[in-house]
Amino acid sequence: MKVLITGGCGYLGSNLAASYLQEGAEVIVVDALFRRGSAANLAWLENQSFGGQFHFIQSDLADAEGVMAVVRRHAPFDYICHVGGVGGVGSDDHIPAGSSPRLVDQCSWNIQCAGGCSGIIP
Repeated sequence: MKVLITGGCGYLGSNLAASYLQEGAEVIVVDALFRRGSAANLAWLENQSFGGQFHFIQSDLADAEGVMAVVRRHAPFDYICHVGGVGGVGSDDHIPAGSSPRLVDQCSWNIQCAGGCSGIIP
C-alpha cells in the first residue's frame, strides 16, 4: 500500500503516518514544517520507519509546482490523506502570509488530478 499524506508532520498527519507505517505501508509525507513541533514529529516518524518505507518532502502546499513534482515522482497512490493547511488554532505568527485555504484547496485538486488516485481522504 502506498499513501501520500499532506501535512504529515502535524498532530493529525503524523499520527496517520505512524499508523500506516505500522501497517507496513510506504508513506510519503509532504509538509512545510511551518508549525511548532513539526520538526520533532518528523524525527519521531523517521524513527518508526523501516527499509525505506518513509519518504519526507519539505514543500509548501501553496507551491503548486512543488506539489506536482511530488506527485509525478511518487504516484500512483492507494490513498491520499490531505490534512495539510493553515488552521486557526493558536498563534501562528511564523506561518507565511501566502499560505491560505484557497491555495490548499487548489493543492487538493492538483493531487487528485495527477496522483492516479480516485479520491482524497480529507
